[in-house]
Formats: sequence, C-alpha cells, structure tokens
Amino acid sequence: KNTTPATAVLAALLISIFSIHPNVAEEKRQGWKRFLFGPRSKATLKAVVKQPAKLYARDVVAALDANSHETFSGLLMSKMDEAAGAAARGATGLSRFVTVRASEMNFPTQAKAGDSLSLYAKVTRLGSTSLTIEVEAKRRAPGPLRAEQSVTHGTFVFVAMDRWAHPRPLKGGI
Repeated sequence: KNTTPATAVLAALLISIFSIHPNVAEEKRQGWKRFLFGPRSKATLKAVVKQPAKLYARDVVAALDANSHETFSGLLMSKMDEAAGAAARGATGLSRFVTVRASEMNFPTQAKAGDSLSLYAKVTRLGSTSLTIEVEAKRRAPGPLRAEQSVTHGTFVFVAMDRWAHPRPLKGGI
C-alpha cells in the first residue's frame, strides 16, 4: 500500500494519543488510592525527591507543530509544563497546582516533524507549598535503532492550591 509521509505521521500521532504509557496508567491507578486515603505521607514525599526521572508523555511531532520543519518552542514548553504538572500530581497525590515559574530553558537541538518526542520529569525539591520539577525533552528520529537525543530541559516550580485558590501546604515539605 502507498502511504504518504503525512499519513505515517498521522498514524503515529493517533497511536500515541490512544495508547497510555505504563507510568501514566500506574499514576491513574494510584490516583484513586490517594483520592480515597489522602495525600502521601512526609516520609513518602521525601523519598520522591530521590527517585529517578520518569517518562510522563510521549508524542509525535506533527508538521503543524513545526515552523520551518523544527518544533515550535512555545508548544514544546507547553508540553513540558503538562509533564511537570503530571509529575507534581503523581508525587503528592494532590490535584490542584499552578505554575509559578518556568526557568532555565535551553534548546541545544530541535525536534523535527515526524520525530518521536519523550518527556521525562523528576521532582528535585519540595517546599512547604511548592515543588521544583526538572523536565527533559528527548527526540528520536524515525527509523530503526535511532538513539534518543536531548532536545531541551527546563525547571518548573508549582504551588499546590486548595479549592479556594489559596496556597495549600504539602504534607512534610522539606
């Protein structure tokens, strides 16, 4: 069958949208436990900072996501913010956060249309109401045996909020 590059990119995009990475599925299962039994304990929160980065999102760069065949940086930053938010929810068991800072964004290389984009996040600091999360975006060019290459990394700071939009303390902030 004849397939155009656009058809292949669309198929890969649909596959990435409708498939959930095991880490994401596990976070959803753990979310129900946290809903029923409350946020994580102080000891568990301290252990989160020592964990390695986890994959929080995987996507295919579509032609519409690119300007002159390279990823639009604003869109990439938005995806990184979403991955950092997922890491914040997964680390604390809380669901309401706001981004208060995105800093140290470096773009050594760019992802191109058709590349697979993976976003890894790691909680690096817990405060009394805030979390600092480092996110790294890596690209993999289409084709077999292609290694992942770092596209960008950044640091995001989130503040936990209560239902009235006031800062909420994290259990066991350090």
